[in-house]
Amino acid sequence: MSARATGWFLIALSAAAFGTLGIFVKLAYREAVDPYAALAFRFVIAALILAPVAAIRRKALPPVSTLRNLFLFGSCGYVAHSLCYFTALQHASAGLVGLLLYLYPALVCLGGALFFGERLGRGRWIALGLALAGTALALSPGPGNRPLGIGLALACAVIYGAYILACSRVARGTDALTSTTVIIAGAALIYGVTALVLGSPLPVTSRGWLLVAAIGISTPIAIGALFAAMERIGATSASVGSTLEPMVTVLLGALMLGERLTPLQLAGGALIVAAIGWMATRPTTSSP
Repeated sequence: MSARATGWFLIALSAAAFGTLGIFVKLAYREAVDPYAALAFRFVIAALILAPVAAIRRKALPPVSTLRNLFLFGSCGYVAHSLCYFTALQHASAGLVGLLLYLYPALVCLGGALFFGERLGRGRWIALGLALAGTALALSPGPGNRPLGIGLALACAVIYGAYILACSRVARGTDALTSTTVIIAGAALIYGVTALVLGSPLPVTSRGWLLVAAIGISTPIAIGALFAAMERIGATSASVGSTLEPMVTVLLGALMLGERLTPLQLAGGALIVAAIGWMATRPTTSSP
């Protein structure tokens, strides 16, 4: 399998793993799982999974300055993004939050062009337009979607776009698993301390514990695959490819949470999938 094909497979895997996260979180809330406890367990479990694997692989560590920056991305950038996401899910449907989050590819594309001199060819503009049009069509708010949830989901998109751009530069040439482990360790430290300080209660049901474990296990798969994909197809292509994630969330939300799919959401999903197909067949024209 070519590096490009591997990159697209990895981004699809990442999108599927990320797409199930909102579903697990909503189900955990139904089991009265505390948000900060869920966040702490998410990153602590992920760190405990990744750290031994990274040690066994014995890849060369990046410079101390890179390790520091990656740790800061985890303890600041990823903490801010995940907190907005988990809180938004308390005030809006998983499908709507997932769809609003995927305004971020536009921010990655524009940020890459404005700040890093990336050349966005016509193919990428077309794919981006299709993805954004699909996202706009899929925005069909229904009962239970509060302005606070919508605002937090939009903030999530802004933070995540900046995070992707920054990480793609800082982590360049660094082993994807090493980068992921350091970032998750930073988030685990912050959320672990926060949960202890706030006295966040532990899950009270066996189902709650299972959902917390699922949240933790899906996280290293999603982030690790994303980093590995960015190394092969670049941040912009990976960002557009990741728009598969909201469709996973929307479909599972309908099946598992009773969130209804509208015709507009189905039409938007078709446009998003079309954008993925377009990007997968276009050569890389930008220089990250």
